Amino acid sequence: MPGRHHRSHRISHQPQFPKKTVQYLEQHHSAICFLDALKMFIGSLPQRLQHFKPNTNDHFDIYGDLVLCGPQLEHTMPMRSRIRAHPQHSNGTCKRPILAWFDTVLVDIDTKLQQQQGGLHGLRVTEVHAIFRLPPHLRNYPQPLAYIHWFKPLQVYDNNVKMFHVSCSTRQRLPNTEVIPVHQIIQHCHLIPWFPWGMVHPNWLHGYALADTEHFYLNRHINLKIFEQYRLHE
Repeated sequence: MPGRHHRSHRISHQPQFPKKTVQYLEQHHSAICFLDALKMFIGSLPQRLQHFKPNTNDHFDIYGDLVLCGPQLEHTMPMRSRIRAHPQHSNGTCKRPILAWFDTVLVDIDTKLQQQQGGLHGLRVTEVHAIFRLPPHLRNYPQPLAYIHWFKPLQVYDNNVKMFHVSCSTRQRLPNTEVIPVHQIIQHCHLIPWFPWGMVHPNWLHGYALADTEHFYLNRHINLKIFEQYRLHE
């Protein structure tokens, strides 16, 4: 079937940032709606076991990245990419700090549509702000979770550049956020800022385009897989 994905997700056995507070996530991961998003996720799970509701006193094990292993395409090696979601942090006393890095990815929001039509159908762009596990007192959930900020659905195709135009999604003037299982993450993706007329924003030269603009193109040339996916939309 055209949209079938065979993939796996791996994270380290030990969290890079253990026992972090909700306040830490809000300040260092820009996870300003973390608690509300987590409550919605837990509320959507089957109610076979009743657990405490998350609150500001909870602590979470945070992982700086996960490795996504995707299917092998024809004439290529199996795809393997690292999804990063970490704030700036120390790299030792003699080295420069590791800069903040929050990757954009494609997430499966409609598995049936993706399987039937393939391409980018049933997928949506999001920015990963935190990868974490639930503490046992909240729920013994079997896999890691991701706190994400959504972009708007892939509906506007620009024939001039042959790419989808995407923009940040908001809800009540705040980022449109959600907590999802990491198995919904399909693949890494890259966004190109929509360049206005005039001078380029100076922050873009230092990797801050996601924070300083709201309009992008979904880059079709970043790897072979997404290039092939785009062909079904032409």
